[in-house]
Amino acid sequence: MPLILRTAFVIFGFANVGGAVVDFLLGHAPLCVLPAALAVGGVWSYVGYLGTIPTIRTLPPTCRCLSSSPQAHPIAHDEHVQYGLRTIQRRKRLAYWSPAVWLPVVIALLATGYEWTAFAAAIAGAILSGLFNLAWCSSECPGCGNGFYALPRTAGMLYWYTSRCRFCGLSLKAGNAVAPATMR
Repeated sequence: MPLILRTAFVIFGFANVGGAVVDFLLGHAPLCVLPAALAVGGVWSYVGYLGTIPTIRTLPPTCRCLSSSPQAHPIAHDEHVQYGLRTIQRRKRLAYWSPAVWLPVVIALLATGYEWTAFAAAIAGAILSGLFNLAWCSSECPGCGNGFYALPRTAGMLYWYTSRCRFCGLSLKAGNAVAPATMR
C-alpha cells in the first residue's frame, strides 16, 4: 500500500477515536460509543500501520515450514499444507453456514413479537457472520504464506473468491492439494 494511503488510514483511525472522546467529553455521545470508536479507530490505524490486512495463520502452531526450507522436511510440509487447506475449507463452511444458525432465531423472535430482541439477535448474528467471513478471506496460504484470496496488485487489501492461491497456485481441491514447489 502506498505511504500516502497508509498515512490516511492511520489519520482516519485516530480521528475516529479522537472524535468519539471529544463527543463523550462534551456530552454529545453516551459512554457506550467509546469502545466501538476505539475498536473501529484501532483497526483503521493498525491496517494503516501494517500496510495490509493481516493474514490469519492456517498451519499448525508447531509448524515452521514457511520460516525454513520446505525441502528440509518435505513429508511433514505436505501434511501441514493439507492441514492448512482443510482449515481454509472449514472456515469457508463456517462463513457460509453461519446465517443458517442465527436467521431462523431472528425469524422465530419476530413471529413471537419480540421485535427488539430480534433486532439485537440480527445485529449480533450479522457481526458474527462478518467475523467468520473475515477469518475465511484473511486465511494465509499454507504453501507460500501470502493471503490465499488476496488480489496481488492490491497489497492484500482486496479479496476475491478463487479455488487457487493467487501467488503460488496451490489449489483447494483434494487432488491438487500439494504445492507445485514441493512436488520436485
